[in-house]
Amino acid sequence: MLNNSQVMPEYSRETLDDFIRKFPETPFFSGRGVVISAGGPYVHLAYLAVRSLRLQGCGLPIQIWHLGPDEFPASLREPFRSYKVEFVNSFDYLDRFPMNLGGWQNKIFSIVRSPFNEVFSFDADNFALANPEGLFDSDLYKAEGHLFWPDFENGDPVSRIKPYAWEFLGLPALENAELESGQLLIDKSRNWRPLQVALHMNANSDFYYKKCTWGDKDTYRLAYSYLGDPLAVVPFRPKFISKEFEIWNQYSPNGKSMFQHGRKWRVPLNLNRFIRGYEMEDEAFEWLEEFLSLS
Repeated sequence: MLNNSQVMPEYSRETLDDFIRKFPETPFFSGRGVVISAGGPYVHLAYLAVRSLRLQGCGLPIQIWHLGPDEFPASLREPFRSYKVEFVNSFDYLDRFPMNLGGWQNKIFSIVRSPFNEVFSFDADNFALANPEGLFDSDLYKAEGHLFWPDFENGDPVSRIKPYAWEFLGLPALENAELESGQLLIDKSRNWRPLQVALHMNANSDFYYKKCTWGDKDTYRLAYSYLGDPLAVVPFRPKFISKEFEIWNQYSPNGKSMFQHGRKWRVPLNLNRFIRGYEMEDEAFEWLEEFLSLS
C-alpha cells in the first residue's frame, strides 16, 4: 500500500507543459519505411495489408511491430518472409523507452521508435488500392512533412474528440476535427515536437483515452493544436463501402480512392461474405486462403 509520500500526482496540464519544456532531442533517423502494428486477431489481416502494398508496387521496407511472441507467434511469420517483412518486438524497447503498451499505444510507439525518418504508418486491417510512395511527392506532404486523413464528419459520437479535451488544453473547440489513424505519413525530423506530444498523450492513456479521446487517433490533432503547429489533412472525407462491416474508403490528396479500411476478413474462411463495392475481393480471399495454408 502506498503511503502519502508515494502517491502519484494527478495528471494535469502542468504535467503536459512540464514535458514540453523538457523535450528530448531529435535522434538520428534515416530513410523511408512502412510500420504496421499487428498481432493476435489482426495477424491474418496484416498479411493482406502487406500483400496489397506489395501488389501496388510499394518497395519500401516493412516492419511489423508486435507485443511479444504470445501475440505474434513465430509459426505465423513464415508467410510474410517472401515479402521482405521485418518483425519487431516492441517490448524489447521498453528498457530504454518505458511505456504502458496496448494495441493503440503500439501504433505511435512503432512510428517513433522505428529506424525510419519518413514513416508510412498503416493499420493491419487496411488495404492499399494504390502505391503510397507517391504520397511523399504530394504538395500537402511537402509543405508540412506530414499527411493525415479525416475521420467521419458528424459521425457516431465515439468518433468525436471529447469536449473535455478542448477545455483541458484551454483551446477553442474545433468542429469536425477528428482524424483517422488507419494510415498516416510523417517526417519525424520535421515533426518531432508534435509527435513527442502525441506519444506523451498515448503514454498517459489512462487520462487521455478516458477524458479526451477514443484512442490514439485524436491525440495527433490535440498535439498539433496545443503547439499551434499547422496540420496537413487530405481534403476528402472517407465514405462507407459497408456500414454493416464498417469498411470505408480513404482518398489521395487529389481525390483518388486509395485505401479500404475495415476488419472485413475473418477466419475460418466460410465466415467471409462478399461485399459489393469492395475492390480486389477475389485477390484478398486467395491471399487469406494462402496465409492459412502456410501458417
